[in-house]
Formats: sequence, structure tokens, C-alpha cells
Amino acid sequence: MPQTIKQLDLTSLRLFRAVQAEGGVVRAATAEHIAPSAISRRISELESALGTKLMFRDASGTRLTRAGEVVLAYALKIDVDLQRMIAEIAHVDSGVYGTVRVLANLSSMVQFVPRDLVALEQAYPDVVVSFEERLSAGILRGIADDVADVGITHVVHEGCKLSTVPYRQEVFALVAGAGHPLANREAIRFSETLEHVHIGFSEGSALEQILAMKAAELGRSLTYRIRVSSFDSACSLVAAKAGICIMPTKVAEVYRSRLQLRIIPLSDDWAARHLMLVFKRYDSLSPQARAFVDFMSARRNVGDDSADDE
Repeated sequence: MPQTIKQLDLTSLRLFRAVQAEGGVVRAATAEHIAPSAISRRISELESALGTKLMFRDASGTRLTRAGEVVLAYALKIDVDLQRMIAEIAHVDSGVYGTVRVLANLSSMVQFVPRDLVALEQAYPDVVVSFEERLSAGILRGIADDVADVGITHVVHEGCKLSTVPYRQEVFALVAGAGHPLANREAIRFSETLEHVHIGFSEGSALEQILAMKAAELGRSLTYRIRVSSFDSACSLVAAKAGICIMPTKVAEVYRSRLQLRIIPLSDDWAARHLMLVFKRYDSLSPQARAFVDFMSARRNVGDDSADDE
């Protein structure tokens, strides 16, 4: 083990964080119930071990150097990891074997995650899953930055170093209000929808990126009346005859009866695609995260009306 690592200790990092949080050595000493001289000595030892100045101190308080900002960021992460370790140990002792942090896009959260999560809880009652909804690009960044263990998305760029396994398949359809010129079509190609005004989703969303790319391949662009951030708003606008909208079929089915919507399948080859489970490396996942990946990937062949989905 390098000598520098041997010289670092959790107490010094904790006191370093306290000085920054309290804005000075004296206030940190009061908060930590320790003599100011002891904190100063700890920080000096930390600077000596790392071979660089971490903060400037004067009458007005303290100011971090660039190196100090780096140390603070890692010290905060170490603190979070320690708290998670303690919490997981407590959970193990009480029969709960850990938490899986998951980032998921809106499409997966509406279509598949609720049913699959119920089944997961029945199979693994000791696994706690913490979900956060994000746009697909944010999911990939979050997994790469260790914000979460697993992501659910369908945008994995070529050259991406993350591991992926298939989760569920989603199929896109055109959604139109009753009385719209396209409402009675049995099927439709994406190119035919470009003659009409669309309701779009937030820029940066995976669906918007796909539709823009497919329109550009045709030498066209979509005409938007408005962009929204939720499927609920999009379907309400379609029902009000503000425009048409392309979205996952299973999402549209949630709103069809209430809003009297027409769902027309897209006949383009790209209209069916897989959502993916995304993670760094399978062998680096915790046991509970591996269980989550294995279970959710096995759900890709489970129909919505199967007995274990009830």
C-alpha cells in the first residue's frame, strides 16, 4: 500500500469537511467538540501526506485551493459510502439485504417497471429498489459517475463502455384524437405523419432524438405545436385536437378509453426496439444489483397478462 494512503485517515477527512462546512477552524472545533489546535494539526498532517496545500486560512475564514476542492469532493463521497455501508449492515442484521439504485426513463416507468417491481418484491423481499426518473442521456452519465447501480434506457451510443442486457421491448404508435384525418388508419408510416402538426416532448428526451433523426433521414423535419414533459399532457393535448403524437403503444393505451384516443401502429422497422438494462460491469455489481439485473432481464419474455404479473 502506498505510504500516502497509509497516512490518510477518516478522522482527518471528517475534520477537513467540518472546517469547510462551518467556515473556519474555531467553529468546526466547537461543532466537533475538539480543540482548534487539534484540527489545525490534523489538516497540516493531511496536507503533508498529500504534498500540497488544501486551504488558505485568514481572519475572514477559510478558502479551499484547487487541490482542496478535489479532496472535499472525495471526502464527501467517502462519507456517503460509509453511511450506505452502515445502513446495509443494519439491513442485513434485520433481514433486508441491501438497496439497488436505479435510474430509469419515463417510458419504462410508465409501461413496465411498476408490474415488474411488484414481481421482484415477491421474489426478493429483502431487496430494496430506489428509483429516480431521468432523461436517457442523464441515465448514462449517472451510471458512468456511480450515481446509481443500474439504468433503464434505450439510448446506448456506439462506443459506450457500459454493459447492457435487453429488458423489455416497446413499440411506437401514432396517437390521434377522434375525428383527425389519420384517426381511422389501420397502420401508418412515420413519413406520412410529417404532413401534420405534432405534439412533442422535451428536447433532449430519447424519443425526440429518435424522431428528429428519422425525419432528417427523410430530408424532413417535424412541425411541433407544443412540447411537453409528460405523456399525460401529450395525450390531453391530442384529445383536444391540438395535434398528433408518437409515443409507446402501451403508454397510449393507458389513456385511450378516458380520452377517446385512436392508436395507429407505425409500420416502420425502427418502431419496435428494446429498452436496455445498463451498468458498468456485471462482476462489479453488488449481489442485490446482480439479482435485480437477472430478474428484470428475464422479464423480457413475460406478457402483461401473465399470472405472475397480477
